[in-house]
Parts: sequence; structure tokens; C-alpha cells
Amino acid sequence: MKILIYGAGVVGCTYGWQLSKAGCDVTVLVRNGQKEFVQKMVFTLFVLTLERK
Repeated sequence: MKILIYGAGVVGCTYGWQLSKAGCDVTVLVRNGQKEFVQKMVFTLFVLTLERK
């Protein structure tokens, strides 16, 4: 199952981590400056950034 989580706060990371452990394909959508931080903290999730133009 593919799941997109909008936001990488405490709740988003916790649910993303638990869902990835359960075998789901999880992607987390974060603000542009948060990508590196989230990838360091939760390395098993795929992280996308939201860029404004």
C-alpha cells in the first residue's frame, strides 16, 4: 500500500515509521528546509519537499 503523509512532525514521523515497519510504502511531504533533518532522523522513509514558486 502506498501512503503519503503531509508533514513530518511528531505525529507524521511516528505514523510513517510504524506504517513502514508494517510493510507500507510511505512518502513524507515536508517543507523545503526540513528534508535533510527528517532524512537524518527517520532514514527509512522517502521524503519529498514542497517548493513554492
